[in-house]
Amino acid sequence: MESKESGKESSMRPLVVGGVPEHFNYPWKMAQAEGMFAKHNVQVEFREQKLGTGAMVSAAKSGELDVIVALTEGLVADIASGKSDLQLLGTYVGSPLCWAISTGNDSEIECVEDLRGKTFGVSRMGSGSQLMAYVLAIQRGWDPSTISFEIKGDINKLCAGVDDNTTDAFLWETFTTKPYHDQGVVRRIGDITTPWPCFMLAARTQVINERLDDIKACIQAVHEAAVQFH
Repeated sequence: MESKESGKESSMRPLVVGGVPEHFNYPWKMAQAEGMFAKHNVQVEFREQKLGTGAMVSAAKSGELDVIVALTEGLVADIASGKSDLQLLGTYVGSPLCWAISTGNDSEIECVEDLRGKTFGVSRMGSGSQLMAYVLAIQRGWDPSTISFEIKGDINKLCAGVDDNTTDAFLWETFTTKPYHDQGVVRRIGDITTPWPCFMLAARTQVINERLDDIKACIQAVHEAAVQFH
């Protein structure tokens, strides 16, 4: 009897979803405000995440988050490591992601080609900011082994890195970086687009096995919100 009651209580717990505070995650807030989750008989708590995909992957694995909306490349890299218990649930944003390429205002870097063999600031090793620097090198015909990286952390520290010349440039999602360009904090010299869909949904195998119906209902509600928003 105790185990049944415990299971019922667990099933009523809100599905905790994590995603960064960017425009494409507005449908989650809209679905909550418009009662779309309630319509599909599922409780959802959307938690905005200050850090990126790597931090969300860790939060999902620790059980802090049930479902994450994260960069495709970060999720695939984690799953491909062979040590992950995450599974992809599907594509959240099918269009590619545009990454702005930024440098310091006083930097001698004038164009993207000047970054050949230079040092890129990254949020962490294995992050999208590092992967896209490799993609940039490959697309430009550079030897990827000639570029180097320095871990900086969040976007404010990445900006500080190009300002004090400890790094030459960094890559970050274009709309998130735009305020820093508009305010003259850093200088935009170009951009690069991912050759894959930008955001996917993922969850641990245990969460999928235990709460698949809730996940399906949650996704349906967000889809309806996205259609209405569009």
